[in-house]
Amino acid sequence: MNFSKHQMGTRHAPMPTRKFDSSLLLTAVPSKRRVEEIYGTSLELNRGAFADGEYEIAYNLLQVALRCGQRLRNVEHLREVERVAENESRYLDDHHPECEYSNKVANARGNVGVFQMTAERARKLTRNLT
Repeated sequence: MNFSKHQMGTRHAPMPTRKFDSSLLLTAVPSKRRVEEIYGTSLELNRGAFADGEYEIAYNLLQVALRCGQRLRNVEHLREVERVAENESRYLDDHHPECEYSNKVANARGNVGVFQMTAERARKLTRNLT
């Protein structure tokens, strides 16, 4: 394939400038109800991803649930995230200690596993709210 100088990145087309429309911020803020929906969906998807062995995806979905609980300032949600994170961390330690997300592998690097870290973060957020 032949590329022009523009396609190769040696020349850049001028970027169009746009004035920032602050009214977009009002429509971009999700409602409490929507954040609750995202929380529930992310935990449901976390369970499925974890059961399928998709631990990285499961971890990221748990982070979404954690953020939703934090955003809603909902202690029950944060405690549920903590419980799920603890259970998933324990499962990895018991059944897949070689997994990069297990505490065993993380401890060898001087860290804790990401699921355990999520549980600790949820505990800290809960303490801050109570």
